[in-house]
Amino acid sequence: APAEWSSIKRIIGDQLAALRNGDATRAFSYASTGIRDQFDDATTFLLMVQQRYGVLLTARYTEFLDGAVIDGHTIQPLRLVMNDDTVLVALYEMQRDDGGGWRIAGCVIAPSPTAWRKPASSSRSVRSRPSSSTSSSSSASSAISAVIAPACRTCATSRTRRRIRFATRGVPRERRAISSAASAAI
Repeated sequence: APAEWSSIKRIIGDQLAALRNGDATRAFSYASTGIRDQFDDATTFLLMVQQRYGVLLTARYTEFLDGAVIDGHTIQPLRLVMNDDTVLVALYEMQRDDGGGWRIAGCVIAPSPTAWRKPASSSRSVRSRPSSSTSSSSSASSAISAVIAPACRTCATSRTRRRIRFATRGVPRERRAISSAASAAI
């Protein structure tokens, strides 16, 4: 349901705001029980985030992508654009707490598959498996593409060049129409 995804995005956004403000206690409150059990206190958690997930705190632009349920795990991706135009994706794993609310169960930072990104430096990640999961199910292959695929894989210039190449090569209209449809769908 759209309200569920809005709630998930709000939790992640609130935790990021707390992390950026150095509010360890508030940031730690959004973590799942499994994450809280791994750390002695909120200060230790904040230090770990600063050391291993610094890109979350230094991104110049963030954008939530469409979330998905993959093999019973609720995943909410967040696109991160760094100051040097490197694009990364933070894949948040969410889990329900005992009261039915959402908590952050883990995060993995991965390079984004966008064509215009600069090579990303290596980043470390920690992942915690949730003890419970949502009941929704989805095909893993379609969900993964929905999670990390950018909205547009080729820029307008590339599509224009492709159309010109097709026109100059004498590619039949049917082929051009299929190619244009595929470009529009991307």
